[in-house]
Amino acid sequence: MGFFCQPQGAPELSAPPGLFDPKLSSSSALLACSDSRCKDLIRGGYGTCRRDICEFDLRYGPLSVQYSAATGYYLSDSVGLEIFEGSTSVKTSSAPILFGCSTYRSGELSEDAFDGFLGFGPFPLSFSSQLHSLGLSFDVFSICMRSSYGGGILVFGEILEPGIIYTPLVTSL
Repeated sequence: MGFFCQPQGAPELSAPPGLFDPKLSSSSALLACSDSRCKDLIRGGYGTCRRDICEFDLRYGPLSVQYSAATGYYLSDSVGLEIFEGSTSVKTSSAPILFGCSTYRSGELSEDAFDGFLGFGPFPLSFSSQLHSLGLSFDVFSICMRSSYGGGILVFGEILEPGIIYTPLVTSL
């Protein structure tokens, strides 16, 4: 999961529209190199350490072709959630979620059509995996691309509706 962010150490100016500025969030915290999650990211090839800040430099595309790239730093922030319990009960909650803050992007990621991206892979730090590890959802998500409400719906956790058909994720190619 990643957002396009104000670079660390940037002047105390307001971030351009579409950029997340972690200095404006009282709950955001940089991921230190000493944090076990940073060490896991480094071991997995998804992180590096510089000036005691856990950073990333990721390339996207098949092995020999690079469609796009993103570099930045990792941070944790509180994410607001609406948790449905049954068909009518809704509870508001928040959760500390780790995500990447991109300060540079290239290729297809450089288009101004979006402000970030959300990963669903079977990776321990994907958004859905973090919700599951915090006990906030089952380790499943559902996407309906079109609905009577318009553009569709994204649900983390189990859908409590009869007739839903689940398709397992492909875990290897």
